[in-house]
Amino acid sequence: GRAEDTVSAAIIVGNSTKLTGFAIVITPNTTKAQLQTVWMPPSSTSFEASGLTIRMEQNNVSNAFKIEGKGFELTGNMLQQIGPCIYPNYGPLSDHSPFQPSTTVYLHASQNGLISNNVLYWRCSAYDLDTSDNVVFENNTIICTEPKVVPHGNSLSTYDTHNHPSSIHWSVARNSWSRPPYTKGTEQNWRQRETLTTDGGGSFGSGKITSITGNSIEMDWLVWSTQPAIGTSALILNGTGMGQIRTVTGTTSNTTIQLDRPFDKFVCLLKGARP
Repeated sequence: GRAEDTVSAAIIVGNSTKLTGFAIVITPNTTKAQLQTVWMPPSSTSFEASGLTIRMEQNNVSNAFKIEGKGFELTGNMLQQIGPCIYPNYGPLSDHSPFQPSTTVYLHASQNGLISNNVLYWRCSAYDLDTSDNVVFENNTIICTEPKVVPHGNSLSTYDTHNHPSSIHWSVARNSWSRPPYTKGTEQNWRQRETLTTDGGGSFGSGKITSITGNSIEMDWLVWSTQPAIGTSALILNGTGMGQIRTVTGTTSNTTIQLDRPFDKFVCLLKGARP
């Protein structure tokens, strides 16, 4: 097989490494799926990359940078996702591609970093900045070039808190985000994929209460496909009962929920009637 089939990245950096002023192209002939371009492993410290042009043309396009070490600066680089997200699928089936291997810049348990004045062109995802501390993300230009279905969003996340239980001390400022102009048939690009989300463990749903009987409430969810887990918090976000919190103790469906104790009489129903 090719040499690339035995490596995880085109460039693996060590300690006190500086890359500056050259171009890297991952060509369509690359056979390794999700080949990363530059990887800073967890054991590495002090890495700088500036003035690089990274063009990823391969099928199953992946990370321009995967950063897992301590002390890094990514400044003034141009990063381009050109290839498809999961070949040969295109459109809705491209959502089957794994998220983090498909994002242009991926941070994982990294610390003490600067990401500034870069230009990111993305088709699959621009970034996932996961469980990392003391990072400045400023003055970047993030451009989505995919006019149809975008398979993934972009996040400052805490997915891997069981291995790195923090994601703190961030500055996100003066960045520019853009996507192709809206046209009919491209709704998923705009409606379903986040420009910037702060993702944590678990999830949430929002809706309106349609009935209350003792500790049991009926919900009309806006978006919710599965019933809430036991131990989930139920919070009144609007109306005269705003701020009340109860704990979910059981569910018989995704619309019928049992609470540890009833909401009080100030909580209004869907049509404004009181219980």
